[in-house]
Amino acid sequence: MSLIALDWGQRFVGYASSDPNGVVITPRGFFERKVGKANTWVLTRNDILSLEKIIEEWEVEKLLLGLPLRADGGESPASINARGLRTMIEEHFNIQVGLVDERLTSWESKGKDNHAQAAALILQNYFRVGEMP
Repeated sequence: MSLIALDWGQRFVGYASSDPNGVVITPRGFFERKVGKANTWVLTRNDILSLEKIIEEWEVEKLLLGLPLRADGGESPASINARGLRTMIEEHFNIQVGLVDERLTSWESKGKDNHAQAAALILQNYFRVGEMP
């Protein structure tokens, strides 16, 4: 059983895994999305198929979704949309989805695999400070 964090974006969704205690956090990869900006926070058929594979392959017990807050910690339009996406994922997959502050994770992650690295940073934030309400 594992935790999977998702760094959700318009073009890519990065993911990383962790054991339940956060001892080993590993960037795993990403899947590509082909949606317009208006559909960034919509769960598409391709998203569903990609998430089904991830959930099955990694025997996921809980998903964590990055919450894009403003720099001051306040809600942003994107964070409100991420909360809606959480509900869509929970209802479709019947799995618990936690929200984790993702401020600066995309900026901190560098290189070719930055989407998966950003997801790994979301997992680190989860084990350091916990979930957002």
